[in-house]
Amino acid sequence: MHEIDSLSGGNQQKVMIARWLINKPKILLLDDPTKGIDLSAKAELFSLIRELAQDGVAIILYSSEDSELLDNSDRIIVFNGGKVTKELSGENKTRFSLYDAAYGVTN
Repeated sequence: MHEIDSLSGGNQQKVMIARWLINKPKILLLDDPTKGIDLSAKAELFSLIRELAQDGVAIILYSSEDSELLDNSDRIIVFNGGKVTKELSGENKTRFSLYDAAYGVTN
């Protein structure tokens, strides 16, 4: 058996998520879960996240990568200055809308 800190970043993420899933959570709060992992591990992680969402687990995802939010979210709630500035979903969920809400591009 290996110590968790001897594993790669992607494998460390997998171990942590496996530990969380043992308790069959109804909600998962994920704070930049792909930070520091390779592209293959990211793809696997988002595949698992989509699977969990399809099984009824509510996923609340914070990501510093806008593409992760746009590609993997049904809804995006944008905060600016500690306040909700916009909710993006469907056709409104674009890179421009995200930047506009976050940085007040056209306000």
